[in-house]
Amino acid sequence: MSKVCIIIPAFNEELSVGKVIFESKNYGDIVVINDGSTDKTSAISKKYGAKVINNRTNLGYDKTILKGINYALDKSYDYILTLDADGQHPSETIPYFINYIKKKEYNLVIGCRNYYPRFSEKFFNYYSDKFYSIPDVLCGMKCYTSDFLRKCNHEKFINSIGTYYLFEAAKKKLKIKFIKIKVCNRQFNSSKMGLNFIANFKIFKAFFKIFI
Repeated sequence: MSKVCIIIPAFNEELSVGKVIFESKNYGDIVVINDGSTDKTSAISKKYGAKVINNRTNLGYDKTILKGINYALDKSYDYILTLDADGQHPSETIPYFINYIKKKEYNLVIGCRNYYPRFSEKFFNYYSDKFYSIPDVLCGMKCYTSDFLRKCNHEKFINSIGTYYLFEAAKKKLKIKFIKIKVCNRQFNSSKMGLNFIANFKIFKAFFKIFI
């Protein structure tokens, strides 16, 4: 049987990560990358049966995701799905992502959210759709084949806010499947990146890295 690894990056998500793991664990092996949390994120993740990898310090989104991807590749997983720990991604859509990626018709399956919380996201997505036909490049719910990821330059993933692999696939004219998802309301803490100036700055920085 093909193996699926579900990677969940988490930073101080003790109030939501347990529910995310519980709703996702039937679809693959759960690996939580605890990004230097100061709360009970690690303990709760273990309680719900996830494999937990702890960052000693806060490394940020890209390095945390990349650590999970490297783990999954080392363990010879066939497919890798990334999912946010805040509960905004609808777990009921996970089977659709996995079913499409297992058909081997697509190298990536990407979520397309029903709304974007930041102006910088709208700006980035407008240009990614116009030039690369990627309507929501910043959605954290993505599914990859390991074969595709093994061919990528992972160093270029850093500071791309999770966008590098998509643009790499688009440039190579690989097949990408887009699935519309309805983002759930955030019940507890704010987004890991936040809605502030720093978050928008990081997004614009990634934009210029890709387009300039």
